[in-house]
Amino acid sequence: MASASPRIAILSFAHMHAFSYASALKDRPDVTLVGIWDEDPFRGREQATIHGARFFDKLEDILSERLDGIMVCSDNTSHQPLVEKVASVGPKAILCEKPIATTLEGARAMIAACEKNNVFLGIAFPCRYSPAFERARAAIGEGRLGDILAIRATNHGMCPFGWFVEKERSGGGAVIDHTVHVADLNRRLLGREAVEVYAETGNGFYHQSWEDTGFLTITYEGGVFTTLDTSWSRPKKSFPTWGDVTLEIVGTGGVISIDMFNQP
Repeated sequence: MASASPRIAILSFAHMHAFSYASALKDRPDVTLVGIWDEDPFRGREQATIHGARFFDKLEDILSERLDGIMVCSDNTSHQPLVEKVASVGPKAILCEKPIATTLEGARAMIAACEKNNVFLGIAFPCRYSPAFERARAAIGEGRLGDILAIRATNHGMCPFGWFVEKERSGGGAVIDHTVHVADLNRRLLGREAVEVYAETGNGFYHQSWEDTGFLTITYEGGVFTTLDTSWSRPKKSFPTWGDVTLEIVGTGGVISIDMFNQP
């Protein structure tokens, strides 16, 4: 007997990734997009119509549905209250947009709420599924690079504006928006935790109160270090691509350079 298709809901389309998630769910015949809730009713109703889902005016109403999984795609500071509320009603899994939270205490509270209610909590890190990254990870696992000594990384993109530049909703600018992807890739490659972070930030592109540029040095267990050049430096119209996520991995046996978006 075939099992019933997973029933999924999306909470908020504040983050632009929600649009691609909804399209992906709609295209899967083995998944049911039960409904959409959004703090912006106009946006929520519009997306519900586009994706053939029901729009829920009240958060409590959508959470009362029988749901297997819920995607949280709100602004960053709303991740914690939404995840804690969702965890209390006990779906099997929550996928939360990155970054997990804007404070360490908030992140720990979200994890604790999900553990208490036996709910799987995942954070959206799509770059780890890039074929280029998977090939590099396999090469390292096979020992072809020897001992890893350092990683030089970049993550440049366009400034998304909107709530992303409202620090009370985002928690910061380009650094909080772009560091998390590379930090996740480094951790996955190295299998080690970061022990020290040094960062410098600037606002030389837009000259606002939020940072549009950052340079970080991250030291991991065992002394391996990485550098990250991150910014909202891509102009909206004149640059041919949205941005980049690149890694240059240096080991005792050689170097591997990968571009997450521009390699097959």
